[in-house]
Amino acid sequence: MGNELAKLKLKQNLILIGVFIILGTLIAYNALRPDPEEVKIAEMKDIILSQKDSEISSEERLQMREMIEKLPPNTRKKLITEVMRGRLEQMREENVDLTEMEKKDKVKEVVTKMRQRFTKMTLEQRNKAKERMNSPEGKKMMNEALGFFYKEFSPQERELMTPIIDEFSIQMGQ
Repeated sequence: MGNELAKLKLKQNLILIGVFIILGTLIAYNALRPDPEEVKIAEMKDIILSQKDSEISSEERLQMREMIEKLPPNTRKKLITEVMRGRLEQMREENVDLTEMEKKDKVKEVVTKMRQRFTKMTLEQRNKAKERMNSPEGKKMMNEALGFFYKEFSPQERELMTPIIDEFSIQMGQ
């Protein structure tokens, strides 16, 4: 009888230990599992950053914008911030060996391309772009982008890039 009682107690302890191990594993899995939102942001950021702006057609750009606009506001904001950080890092890596004059020439080239893109837009496309930028959502997005510009860019980078910001403002104001 005493032997059976000891076996029963041992069996109960083993079951209890097994339950604790299973619970501990589930808790650890949930604690260590990446946040699905963060995984989605990382995946989308990688897709966006893997393409150069010049390689993206206007149709693909529109599809991407629509996809991003469907995201919840906080997720969208995080994604946009991460993409801007990624682009800034890419820009820094690409320009690390350039002289100041070469960097200024690159900025002039970007401004010229912006002007050309705006010139090629139809009146309807321009009006749509202006409407989107003047909407509450567009204004909020621009404020966030400018906030990022002032927070994340160095003073030298801001000085160098200001002509691009100015040109964008001019084109959207026309």
